[in-house]
Amino acid sequence: EVKLGLSNMQIGLLPRTQIGTIVPLDAFGLWNANAKVNPLRLGPVDVALQGDFLTLRQSDFAATQTSAGLTVSVVATPKLGLHLGARYRMFGVEGSPVFAEISPLLVTADQLSGYVITEPLLYSSDGVQLHLASDVRLNRRDSILIMARSTLWSRTTSGEDTELPQPVEDAFGNYVTGEDGWQSPLDAYSASLAYQMDLKRLSLRLGFGFGRPRFNWALSSFELSYRFGGKTKRDERVQRRTWRQNRADQKKSPEAPEE
Repeated sequence: EVKLGLSNMQIGLLPRTQIGTIVPLDAFGLWNANAKVNPLRLGPVDVALQGDFLTLRQSDFAATQTSAGLTVSVVATPKLGLHLGARYRMFGVEGSPVFAEISPLLVTADQLSGYVITEPLLYSSDGVQLHLASDVRLNRRDSILIMARSTLWSRTTSGEDTELPQPVEDAFGNYVTGEDGWQSPLDAYSASLAYQMDLKRLSLRLGFGFGRPRFNWALSSFELSYRFGGKTKRDERVQRRTWRQNRADQKKSPEAPEE
């Protein structure tokens, strides 16, 4: 199955395996890719393995973020789904960024004016992030989504004395910073509420939220996507075509003689 969306594009390579990219981030210069595999589906329980890669590059600067995680989804009732996940993330920057070349949609003019890089940056860290979500189905078409995520633990692995410019942090909605060890859930978090409408092939999601850094909730709260293809869809087309062909053959064939 192929999903074409304003915020995310995904392609099903194999059964239960998808790869994709977040289109707006690509447009802003944050090149990215993601993958998802569902190794286990047992009754109301679904287990997904996920990973993503995000990078911002200039001639003398590179910032990257890589993550891998696990999400467990449970259909608690016919109208309620619960999702719990955790991700391990690695974040790093190296070099001297030119802020004027970073999309204004990622940073603002007042942030840029306050920073002059005199020495190249060198910083890396890792951390663990928790994801919580629930979907409440109002009917077969409409549902309400509640989503939250927060960095719970982080560690600086190099560049302890480096102070990251705010534009670099803001360009990475899931960056890992702060003191080593367990973190306050409010140091880096997002929370949002969204309405979703699912038609036969079209899906629409509209929501609002808040977080730190600001606007890091937006990509998960807005979506307009169209789905097509997939094994099930192909099988349905083959069955319909075979049924039409059989019906046409029956009309053309002579009646069998009575015995």
